[in-house]
Amino acid sequence: MTGSNKLLRLPCRVAVASPSAAEIARARRDSYVLANLPLVSVIARTLRKRHHWPPCIDFEDLRGAGYVGLVKAAGRYTRAFNVPFPSYAQHRIKGEMLELVRRKQLHESSGEPLPKQDIGDHHAGDPVEAIDITRRVVSILRRLSPTDRAALMAYYLDGATYRTLSAGMGISLAACSKLVHEALIKARDLAA
Repeated sequence: MTGSNKLLRLPCRVAVASPSAAEIARARRDSYVLANLPLVSVIARTLRKRHHWPPCIDFEDLRGAGYVGLVKAAGRYTRAFNVPFPSYAQHRIKGEMLELVRRKQLHESSGEPLPKQDIGDHHAGDPVEAIDITRRVVSILRRLSPTDRAALMAYYLDGATYRTLSAGMGISLAACSKLVHEALIKARDLAA
């Protein structure tokens, strides 16, 4: 080149593998699950407030059953249903929770304790698929910063309130809310 700043343009062919239909479906399912984790806790709290269940009905067991319902809903959902995913999922989530309550009450009245491995995984669908989803969620959480990961896990998995989280982290309620919200957005982006 003789002092000019011209770019030399060469034809370039790069083979980019496009994602398979299964990979696209898995990513969509994972994003539905991540985006709607809060829905499980909301439904569990609502059901606990509305019903006067015996102490054998544990909040954590309700949420566990709800997560199973959420994963099932994400796996079966199609836009052809013409309803938003959260509306579709809430019925599955409630159904799994109420099924758990029914089974626990049935076992309580018979005097037999419900086997621990049965709680939350009754009719859980394909166990390989559930393990795959769990691994993907864990992988996404690991890619978040320690602060984001801790905030999401404390709020969505441990059921901590913003007040508890903000006190533990030494930040305001507004900052805590923003932190959890932004961490969830980051997790969704990683799932996409």
